[in-house]
Amino acid sequence: MVFLAGGADTFNLLVPQDCEVYQQYRRIRTDLLLEPGELIPFTATGQACTKFGVHGSFGFLKTLYDAKQAAFISNVGNLAEPIRDKTHMRSGVQRCHGLFSHSDQQNGAQTLKCQDMGTAAKGTGGRIADALAEGPNKFVTTSWSLAGTSIWPQGVTTQREIVDGRLGSNGFADYERWRGTIGNITAQRHGNVYAEAYAGAFLDAITTTETVARALQGVQPETNFPTNTGLARALRQVSQLIKTRDGRKAERDLFYVAIGGWDMHSNMKVNLARRFGEIDGAVRAFVAEMKAQKVWNDVVLATESEFARTLDSNGGGSDHAWAGNHFVIGGSINGGRVLNKFPPSLEIDNDHDLGRGRMIPDYPWESMMVPIAEWLGLQADQKPMAFPNLHRFNASKHIIPDLFNGGSGDSRGGGGGGTPGGGSR
Repeated sequence: MVFLAGGADTFNLLVPQDCEVYQQYRRIRTDLLLEPGELIPFTATGQACTKFGVHGSFGFLKTLYDAKQAAFISNVGNLAEPIRDKTHMRSGVQRCHGLFSHSDQQNGAQTLKCQDMGTAAKGTGGRIADALAEGPNKFVTTSWSLAGTSIWPQGVTTQREIVDGRLGSNGFADYERWRGTIGNITAQRHGNVYAEAYAGAFLDAITTTETVARALQGVQPETNFPTNTGLARALRQVSQLIKTRDGRKAERDLFYVAIGGWDMHSNMKVNLARRFGEIDGAVRAFVAEMKAQKVWNDVVLATESEFARTLDSNGGGSDHAWAGNHFVIGGSINGGRVLNKFPPSLEIDNDHDLGRGRMIPDYPWESMMVPIAEWLGLQADQKPMAFPNLHRFNASKHIIPDLFNGGSGDSRGGGGGGTPGGGSR
């Protein structure tokens, strides 16, 4: 999972073309709009428009789309239950807590229980890891965070393994010298729940650092993996951890990476082009490395953000909104498609517009996360634990049925039959 923290303006990621919806887009976006020459065109079926464009910075992503190894996930966002339109929203339906708030909506996107304040529900990746480890296949599963204490990789029984994407294989300096002292400090009982929790977290961090350092010792990418951006460095670290899968006897790995800087209230077009270019370059390097390791068919990478932005300009930038558009890539993806239904109208004050082009999403994050979890090996009876809001949605309408080649619900998971190293994401 690559999380775009700050609220990415993803209505300039995926843009309809040569149809009335694009004319509506032009009218509301004003100085933020992308002209056809700023987009890379492609075709899609099953949508209100048959022609779309991806932002011009995403040249490599477009090649994956053409190879049917990338798909766009449209009209998606935090939802506690379906909302038909803005009239329905005002009728008392269950809403997400703290709409348009960075912290609340980041919690919602990472826990998929957006109606709750806080993170008591634990993270989506962590709950999936719980299910995979405890299910009938007892997969050896690790949930990694390359973004500190973010909640997405934390489960109920699965503890997130925190890794610094910048450090490579460096461990704790003079660990052996201080090992006894660390043991003495963390063995103390203070009679205070906060002190006990801090001591436990400190020990876990030191232990993880040393374990990962030993696993990564001498491990180098198969390719000349660049480190020129934060995302490239993080994905390089992910690729090195994937390369250690046999030594770790890993069967399922989940990785969480976050990159900030998406809260573009000003100078949006220039900044967005730069950041999208950074993603495209890092993804290009990551895919090349996965292919070199011969695990590309066993890997999925998806993007999320806490919300998208207003379609209306504030005079050079855009503000906090709701529904957005994202992408998922992988060697086993049934791609070359725009999935979910792109909004049929972007007209000012349409029935999904809460004002200034704040669009209500028709599809929850579960629309892509459920099939990804099934591909990893999640069983049908485990879905309520992994996805606590899933019962509120119509599976035939709100969940993508064929995200992967062979269908979304292949319980064998990535790599076929749960082979070691399969099903990383």
